[in-house]
Amino acid sequence: MNARRRSRKTWHGDRSFQPRPPAGTCLYGIVIPPVGGDTLFANQHAALDAMPDRLRQRPEGRIALHSAKKAYAPDGLYGERDRQSRSMVIKPSKDAEAVQRHPLIRCHPETGREGLFGYIVGIDDAEALPLLFELYQWQSGPAFQYRHRGQAEMLVIWDNRPLLHAATGGYAGHHRLLHRTTIAAA
Repeated sequence: MNARRRSRKTWHGDRSFQPRPPAGTCLYGIVIPPVGGDTLFANQHAALDAMPDRLRQRPEGRIALHSAKKAYAPDGLYGERDRQSRSMVIKPSKDAEAVQRHPLIRCHPETGREGLFGYIVGIDDAEALPLLFELYQWQSGPAFQYRHRGQAEMLVIWDNRPLLHAATGGYAGHHRLLHRTTIAAA
């Protein structure tokens, strides 16, 4: 992605808009800029474990709507208008307008540990927005973060199910090239 466009962190779980979001992601560093371009990770198990009771009760049993419309639809952030200004190939599609329902709190399929599930997007209910904002602020808080500084020829592998991640940007004027592989859920 063009560094000039990435002015703020966008916390997300990869492809949460799919019926079965991926289990993991691999990121291999080819060219790493001398400044910026780090990846932040936020542990959603730790965020849920440390959540104050007054907030913890609010997402219990609720469902979030996940959609890629605002990003990957033809009129989205990475849509047709953006093709010339980005460094990676993104193919906008009407398919991005689909909506998936996932629990706000879910169990990891292998460990059984509960965690928040990704950055919650797409709910238009005016009463839900304050809760979503409060959850987003909590789950991406500094206490749950790890900052990773990549290197050329370094492979980073993470489990998408208990983590959010965000690119930091800040490498304008420098080249950054990574190869990404997404691991399907079993």
